[in-house]
Amino acid sequence: FFINDLPNPTHNRKLARHGQEGLSIEALIQGVNSLLQAQGKFHVMLPPQVMERLLILAADQGLFLQERCRVKHNSGKAVHLEFAVFSRERQAFISDEEIVLKEGNAYSRQAITLLSPYYLFLNGESAQ
Repeated sequence: FFINDLPNPTHNRKLARHGQEGLSIEALIQGVNSLLQAQGKFHVMLPPQVMERLLILAADQGLFLQERCRVKHNSGKAVHLEFAVFSRERQAFISDEEIVLKEGNAYSRQAITLLSPYYLFLNGESAQ
């Protein structure tokens, strides 16, 4: 996940975040291709540079991009994370959006809507 960052000294965190010893993008797409059913959907969250590689590999395996969401920490920063949804069905691209997580010091309305099911501390937040 963290491509050019310093590795974490904890082995399990290093493996989860950096993946040098773990699952490659190529192996991930091969696994998805062999397991995904005809009506299934594949959801993934990756940094932008890894997502670009995955988009190429997925297309080569007949997996079509349905939705894409680019995430910025704030409006002045570059995209640091992308969510994508793929399926085997060739259909019109459904959604391509960009979300800014913070507006000033508070989480944006979009961020709260997207993340509140996963982060309990956001359930009491109100957007500016």
